Amino acid sequence: MKTRNNALAWLVVAISLVGGFGGCGGSPAIVPTTYETFKGKDDAFQLQYPAGWEATGGGVPGRAWAKFTSGNAEISVDADAMGSIMADISSPQGQMQDKDPTREAVHKVHVGEREGFEEQAGVKEQEPTVVKTSMTDGRRSEFTGTPTFGPAIHGYRTTVLSMDHRIRVVCQCTESQWASLKPVFDKVIASVKK
Repeated sequence: MKTRNNALAWLVVAISLVGGFGGCGGSPAIVPTTYETFKGKDDAFQLQYPAGWEATGGGVPGRAWAKFTSGNAEISVDADAMGSIMADISSPQGQMQDKDPTREAVHKVHVGEREGFEEQAGVKEQEPTVVKTSMTDGRRSEFTGTPTFGPAIHGYRTTVLSMDHRIRVVCQCTESQWASLKPVFDKVIASVKK
């Protein structure tokens, strides 16, 4: 069951990457000046997204998703209970007193998903760093890559754990828009909460 859920999650990521960057460059994304609030299905997550970007979302019990797009930029959010269960399993006893961030459950979940993400998305990630969100500390890795079709991409993969969901946020755009959209992606990630 775990393998099937992981395969399904990576298929969704791969489809969104191909769909978002499968064309011949696309139009530039809107660089927003204001943001709107999006609440995931069954209150799995909440975040601020760029006003003027197309927003879609949905889900089934135990899993919620959202996608925000503008031109050749995309922010995708996936929240599932399986990631939270994996965190519980990987969490060491006495974690609250442990000052080593690499021993935290969120770090282990984030690193554990790295290889599959890189393979499916055709990107290379940097080492994860601690990122503050409105809910808790998460992990964020910057990535770059050149898909088979389309321009070079640049983005973030972020993992945040709530009590009952693993929330993954993937923000990406063309390399040429990274400098203007990086602050937008930073703001969206910082706004993630339950």
